[in-house]
Amino acid sequence: MGQSRLSFRHYPIRPRYHLSTDADREVQAWCNDSVTTRYMATGRRHVTRSMANWLWGGPYAFLVVADGVRVGVVGLYELDRLSEKAELRIILGAGRGQGIGTAAVRWMLDYGFRRLRLWRIYLGTAQKNEAAVRCFYKCGFVNEALLVDDLRRDGFRFTNVRMAILRPAWEAQRR
Repeated sequence: MGQSRLSFRHYPIRPRYHLSTDADREVQAWCNDSVTTRYMATGRRHVTRSMANWLWGGPYAFLVVADGVRVGVVGLYELDRLSEKAELRIILGAGRGQGIGTAAVRWMLDYGFRRLRLWRIYLGTAQKNEAAVRCFYKCGFVNEALLVDDLRRDGFRFTNVRMAILRPAWEAQRR
């Protein structure tokens, strides 16, 4: 495999394929970090290395590398070739608040729309995950639905925001 042939010049990150044996301990640690997983649908539970690989591995999953350090995983999952859509997922174990997540999401959108020729990329996140919601808005995602009290964590219920971006909107913001 190897790195994507997309240009990296506009991104402060260097995504690379996430292979099953590559950085699996780090991904497992991120999946078990209570701050990182506070709003994730998988919740706060112990995640084994094989579970972490199942959650975050796949043919369109990439390690996010910033300044030579692995800081997260970004990927497209549930790829539907017939409907030309996929779900975007991102987990950052480090580097939050530095624009790394926004850069990784923008890179993944480029990959999905240019290389995979998708029409629609969607995601879900907790409404209270304000940093993620801001990131997704910056990248051009729009709200599609609110799933009220959809997630329960630590005795609290959270509303899940479903968001998406279509290829024409992505193309328009690139101009």
